[in-house]
Amino acid sequence: MKPFFKLLLGIIATFISVPQVNAQSIIIGQVGENDIYSNPEPDPMIQAVAVHLTIHPGGSFSIDVDQNGTMDFTISASAGGGLGGGGGGASIQSLSPQTKILTHPETSVGYPGDAYYTVNVADTLNFGQTIDNSLVFDKTGASLWSTNYGYASGAYVYTWNSNEDHYIGFIMRPNVDTLYGWIRLIVNSPGISCLIILKDFACNINEFASINAHRINNISVFPNPATDYLNISSGSNEVKTKLNIYNSIGTKVDEFIFEKELIIDISDYSPGIYYLKFGNNAEVKMIVVY
Repeated sequence: MKPFFKLLLGIIATFISVPQVNAQSIIIGQVGENDIYSNPEPDPMIQAVAVHLTIHPGGSFSIDVDQNGTMDFTISASAGGGLGGGGGGASIQSLSPQTKILTHPETSVGYPGDAYYTVNVADTLNFGQTIDNSLVFDKTGASLWSTNYGYASGAYVYTWNSNEDHYIGFIMRPNVDTLYGWIRLIVNSPGISCLIILKDFACNINEFASINAHRINNISVFPNPATDYLNISSGSNEVKTKLNIYNSIGTKVDEFIFEKELIIDISDYSPGIYYLKFGNNAEVKMIVVY
C-alpha cells in the first residue's frame, strides 16, 4: 500500500475511534440555555438569635434545585443560650446520598482556647468559576457557620461570616444522570446570632430533570395572607402545569394541576408560610396562612 493511502486511512481511523464529547458543566452565578434557574421571591430567610437561658432553634427550609418535585437540600440554623454557655451554627445538608457538596476540611480553635476541631465546611466559590468533573465532591453535608461561648465545646467556623454573596457548588446523581449546580447564599453571624438568606440557585437540565418544561407568565395569587381560599390565575395560555405547595421546612403538603385559573381550599392548612411552585417556573410564590 502506498504511503499516501496509509496516511489517509490513519486519519479516517482517528476520526472514527475518537469521537468528540462535550463535558457537562455549569458556571457559578450564570445561567445558560441548558440550566434550570430558580429565584424565590421573597428570598427565604432564617434568623436564629441566642438569648440567655433560652434556645431559639431558628428553623430551616428546603429547596428543589432540579424542579422535579423532590427536595434536594435542607438549609438550617440554630442558636442557643444557657447559664454555662452555648453555641449555634448553620449548615446545608443534601437529602440524597448521591447529591454531594463541594467542601473542604477546616481546622479551628474552639472552647476551651487550646482545643482544636476539624469541621467539614462548604466551599465559597467565585463568580464565574466552572463546576465540572475536575472538582472533588466528597460530602453530603457541610457547615456554613458555628460558634461557641462559655463552657460550650466545639469549633468556631467563620468562613461564611460576611454580608456578601457566597456560592456553593454541588453534583447530583453522578451514577445515573450527572447534574452540576450552584446555590447563592448570604450568611451573617454577628456575635451569637445567625442570619441566612437564600438568593437563587441553578443546575443543569436534561431528560431526567424537571417534571414539566412548560413555563407560565403573570401569576397572581390572592388574597395573601389568606385563611380559607386561594385564588390563582395567570395571564398565560400555556398548557397544564403541575403546582406543588410546600410548607416552610420543604415538605410537600398539596399537589394540583394548574391551567389558567384555580381556587384552592386552604382552610385545613396550619398557620404559617407556604411556597407555591409552578412546574419549571423560576418564580416561587410565598403565601402566609393565618
